[in-house]
Amino acid sequence: MTHQKKPNPHQKKPNPNPHLQRNISMFLSKLIRTRT
Repeated sequence: MTHQKKPNPHQKKPNPNPHLQRNISMFLSKLIRTRT
């Protein structure tokens, strides 16, 4: 059994839309705020 370091699939290619990540977190925080 070889202990090979697998490349991170998320690191393979850069995020095409960095703003998408922010929008998702903002949307999630909004949801959480309205939920509680």
